[in-house]
Amino acid sequence: GWWGHPTFGHEIKRLKALFDARRDRDFVPESDVLLVWDDDVYFHLHPAWTPISESSIDDQSNDLFHTGAAVDQVYLRDLVSGRVDLGRYRAVVFGNTYRMDEATRKLVEDRVARDGRHVLWSYAAGYTDGRRN
Repeated sequence: GWWGHPTFGHEIKRLKALFDARRDRDFVPESDVLLVWDDDVYFHLHPAWTPISESSIDDQSNDLFHTGAAVDQVYLRDLVSGRVDLGRYRAVVFGNTYRMDEATRKLVEDRVARDGRHVLWSYAAGYTDGRRN
């Protein structure tokens, strides 16, 4: 097939050398925007695919990359667990975080929305706590 063309073989060799040279470096993220998702939220939406399902993650993520900003993405549970170093982010965008309990809202207020950091909410953030809207 076309993938066996010598041009591709040379390009693969070049890319492998590039990846090998960087493989053992410590990862240092350079993003200054954090995008927060919640995959558990789909239990609160229709059980099948809906237009909201796709646009809430795929389209929104793609749109954010088109801004030219360097973006890291994490799950809401990672933010809640404290595993995310917020110190370097200038903006935190909450994507499909429709479900947030009182403790999570308090965490956002106390840890995320501070130090001059911008917090952006996308449609209906915290709309439900999982028990009531």
